[in-house]
Amino acid sequence: MLPTWVLEQMGISDPQIGMEIVLSYQIGDSYDYVTDTFLLSGYYTDYIPMRTNNRGYVYVSSAFKDSLNVSLDNSVTAMIRFQGNDNADKNCERLRREIDFTEGQTFEIVPLEQANGGTIILAVIILAVFISFSGYLLIYNILYVSVVKDVQFYGRLKTIGTTQRQIKRIIYKQAIRISCIGIPIGLLLGAVVSFGIVPYFLNMMYSTNSDVGTKVSFSPFIFIGAAIFTFITVMIASMKPAKIAGSVSP
Repeated sequence: MLPTWVLEQMGISDPQIGMEIVLSYQIGDSYDYVTDTFLLSGYYTDYIPMRTNNRGYVYVSSAFKDSLNVSLDNSVTAMIRFQGNDNADKNCERLRREIDFTEGQTFEIVPLEQANGGTIILAVIILAVFISFSGYLLIYNILYVSVVKDVQFYGRLKTIGTTQRQIKRIIYKQAIRISCIGIPIGLLLGAVVSFGIVPYFLNMMYSTNSDVGTKVSFSPFIFIGAAIFTFITVMIASMKPAKIAGSVSP
């Protein structure tokens, strides 16, 4: 019995009960692969949003398991995830009371969210301020060096009658031109990291059959907000270099 996404990766878009499927598997701690032909007895939809190492669960018959002559770990772990945290503790206690546990079974509450909402919000604010300040310093230094390098050019502009406001406008246009080039490139690199590199390294880090209940999703509002936030930071950082360039003496 195979999940449908595994069948699709094997090139089987229309599975049929009783069809033959060739699979390779490992037995115990052996690194050698054994290839056998199996009969598909069923298939199911796997609702796990993100799979580590791109692994799924394949169910086989008891007769096949007994034919392997290997000792298997019969321990099973069930993870339950509640929507919201308001009644999580009450629901856990209700499960503890109503489930008839047998000998050897245990009930343990392992919270997935260790930090409260206030701590997370504070950490996000501090990180945003740090990134904004770092970006401000970087952009300011780049424009400042550019102004100092071309100080004679701005002096000649003053000589031919260019006003301080016009020189400031030149600096602002330069900052806008840099933003139009740098912001799309930054968003593209961010998308590559978020949807390509991060999931890849998550799969590399988790070498077990555990599954991560985290879904990588796309939201255009995040990219639009990041672009607006970056543009505002660039314009604020260009104010002082523009003022310096406008105050250059002829």
